[in-house]
Amino acid sequence: MRNRQPIIVWVARYWYVAAPIAITVAFLAEYAFRSAKDLLDTITVLPGDPWVYMDRWEDIRSGLIPYVETEFEHFPLTLVPIILAGLVADFTGITYWHTFAGATAIMVFAITYAVHRTGVHLKDDTAVLRFLLLITPLLPLVLFRSDILPLLCVAFTMLALVSGREGGAIAGTVAGILAKGWPVVFVVPDWWRGRRLRAVLLTLFCLAVVLALAFLPGFQSGREFTGIQQETMVGSILQIVRLSTGDDLGIEPDAGSIYLVAEPWMVAANVMFGALLGIWALLGLRSPFTWRRGFVMSAALTLALLIASPLLSPQFLVWPTAFLAIVAGRRIMWSFVAMCLVTTLYVGLWDNDTMWWSSLLLIRNIMLVVITVMVVRSAAAGQERTF
Repeated sequence: MRNRQPIIVWVARYWYVAAPIAITVAFLAEYAFRSAKDLLDTITVLPGDPWVYMDRWEDIRSGLIPYVETEFEHFPLTLVPIILAGLVADFTGITYWHTFAGATAIMVFAITYAVHRTGVHLKDDTAVLRFLLLITPLLPLVLFRSDILPLLCVAFTMLALVSGREGGAIAGTVAGILAKGWPVVFVVPDWWRGRRLRAVLLTLFCLAVVLALAFLPGFQSGREFTGIQQETMVGSILQIVRLSTGDDLGIEPDAGSIYLVAEPWMVAANVMFGALLGIWALLGLRSPFTWRRGFVMSAALTLALLIASPLLSPQFLVWPTAFLAIVAGRRIMWSFVAMCLVTTLYVGLWDNDTMWWSSLLLIRNIMLVVITVMVVRSAAAGQERTF
């Protein structure tokens, strides 16, 4: 660790201290946004989701079956932290909000450990510093969201892969699919390195899970929406255009988010743009496989999926952070940090029918597209590190 800045050396060595510091700073930042909302005449939606999860827990506690007898819009493994937080809250008398945030804080610590060990296996003890830099701007948001769970599965899958534990990697991928679906991106590195039957079976498993959920009434009711979500690339452009021309925004609150009335071709254009980026990234499969190339590819495909999705909730930005911690160059790393700071700012100062807020959202989305194109370009070229 010679000839490196003291902070790099310190975090690489004492990551288990740095992670709790980052989590504490995030809780303080969330509190600051809550305290500022009256002064700035805005609202903050940073900490709101645990109350929704509490409603789901109360339904379960009363004996209702998720997906069948009560609405549950999340993937099945999400039941675990929601139920555990409820049990702890009921047993201790601590509020559900605090128990859920405590659970996600523990998961963040565990993810940090997994990223650190993955970096060590790849002879890069500074990966943990990059991870903390990437995720800290998002922590005031994601500590109150369930998206930490699939990231936990991904981080431990990465660790299992680089340490040669194939059974653990399969279990981690299956768990990740059950937690959110998107960790199915691991099938591409699996195919690339010759585990093709496994890649096919995991893909079929993911499709089976999604199709099964799609036919369950409680999942359908939680995911029914029309138009396109406000925070997608096309949604943010549409909102700016309508604000500029004085047209009605066409806001439709639905499925726990904000959607805009939009023509089907607009939704298709959003999906197609992301899909084309994903196809571009796959050109990298012509290069010999290495774990670093595999993680660049996984990061590229995850970012392309974010662009393509007709639902781009701000916490989704946490998805590629474990991959990028291993492979991100300085330019991508600091661009991602800046994008996450903008995201937390507009979520913390929610004023979603104004020009200043919509402009901030559009800036965030432009940054996301630029970052995605740069990472996809690295993946397509078979590089082992992004720009």
